[in-house]
Amino acid sequence: MPDPKEVFKNILKESVLKVAPGATVDVHIERPRNPEHGDLSTNVALQLSKKIGRKPRDIAQELVNVSTAALVDSGITTPAGVSIAGPGFLNVRLKPAFKLQPIHEVLKQGRDYGRAKSTSPEKIQVEFVSANPTGPLHVGHGRQGALGDA
Repeated sequence: MPDPKEVFKNILKESVLKVAPGATVDVHIERPRNPEHGDLSTNVALQLSKKIGRKPRDIAQELVNVSTAALVDSGITTPAGVSIAGPGFLNVRLKPAFKLQPIHEVLKQGRDYGRAKSTSPEKIQVEFVSANPTGPLHVGHGRQGALGDA
């Protein structure tokens, strides 16, 4: 199952190259402060604005025009789920079915969820209490010993 942040980020990187060839920006994806704006947000249009000398909202609109089809094809959103907010933030609302995919995966794997299969298993030793602490002993040392032993 693809990570929606990575899908959004990769599509935006390609879109930035189309909208502003030669301009390089770090594409950061975050959760919007206001949940009404969607599930994922980026300020890439604001970053590009400084580099190419155009209005951020105009850049954001071009990014929406260029990237919406790819975002819809990826399955993470619908055409109505891509929007612009404020001075040029690009927001995406994930499809409800896409949000539920992790739950379906957990149910499908059952008790095996979260277990990794190693190609070259080896034994490891985890030290939970140091026999020779480098500083003064405190209650946490005793707690970690009991916790680790359990």
